[in-house]
Amino acid sequence: MKKEVLLENLLSFIKEEAFLYESFQGVLNEERGGIIAADMKGLSETGQLKEALMLKIRRLEEQRIIVIKDLAGILEVPCRGLTLSGLAQYVQDPYAARLKAACDALLALTGRIRKMNRFNQSLLRHALELIAGSYAFLSHLAAPAAVYHSSGRMQMRGQGGRIISSNI
Repeated sequence: MKKEVLLENLLSFIKEEAFLYESFQGVLNEERGGIIAADMKGLSETGQLKEALMLKIRRLEEQRIIVIKDLAGILEVPCRGLTLSGLAQYVQDPYAARLKAACDALLALTGRIRKMNRFNQSLLRHALELIAGSYAFLSHLAAPAAVYHSSGRMQMRGQGGRIISSNI
């Protein structure tokens, strides 16, 4: 009886975790839009949402680990390295099929999230490269400091570090 209750709790945690990961996926989509639009306020908000969701996911994960340890004790199997698909091998249907399906769905979802996160990272990396390139371009566009000689000729000295000369 206790085994079935623990399995139901575990499946409930996995379902809730999947919901949080789907929410996380939505936040990553918002983040992508913020990166493209250079919306600093939006990026800050998505960053806070991601942190809050990750905290909730971490708490669920901790609860899930406790339930898996309890199940491993009841099933008399080693807990170390026991995965959801591994646990499914030690229980009967319908729980084995439900665990396997939940595991597959969670793996697919986390795979999509990893892919989205890598894409957002590449967008940010590209934006930083553009900023660095613009900075380098602008720092080389410095107006030279001019010196006038008695002949009226102008001699250019080294770069002054300004885009526009301050002496007009």
